[in-house]
Amino acid sequence: MNIAHFIDWYDEFKESPDKWINHGRQIAEDSCRHKTQDNDSNEANRETNMRYSGYCEQCGFSEDDCDPIINYSYPLYGLPDDEKILRVVKETCLTVMENQDTGEVFLALCGGGMDLSQSIAYAYILAGQRIPDEMALGVCTQPCLSLGIKEYKQTMAQCKENLADMRRRGLEKIKRIQAALDKCEQL
Repeated sequence: MNIAHFIDWYDEFKESPDKWINHGRQIAEDSCRHKTQDNDSNEANRETNMRYSGYCEQCGFSEDDCDPIINYSYPLYGLPDDEKILRVVKETCLTVMENQDTGEVFLALCGGGMDLSQSIAYAYILAGQRIPDEMALGVCTQPCLSLGIKEYKQTMAQCKENLADMRRRGLEKIKRIQAALDKCEQL
């Protein structure tokens, strides 16, 4: 699937730490309101769990949930709103990264292992964006490989819809090509 962009996150952060905005991490930190990490009796002086340690059991975030570690990223059509980004981070193993130099926005994997194409496709849905054609063609169809049944059905339905649209567009293009070839024959 050539929709993926290779980005070496280790080198990117090492060489240009201010080049990337990790919107998923920022929104996870901003959404946390829990202050259980230290014994300061004045709650107003305490930092939230996410800002203090990068972990909040009540929010359901661990330290690595929002940090890209797999060197492949998937382009988004634009920056989703905060609520959608929070859903991407909470419900998948991805975060949303923005390149400040170019303005490009990507879904970035924060975990790996098996074929995560279902999770990546679902993250597009959560971000309120159309699953790219190449992703719809390449997504693993094995039931519930990296998603629950409800999310799997939603993702497969969207892929099926995209593929039907691709077929329609392909048939229209074939007709236009044939019409152009027919005109060439008359020359």
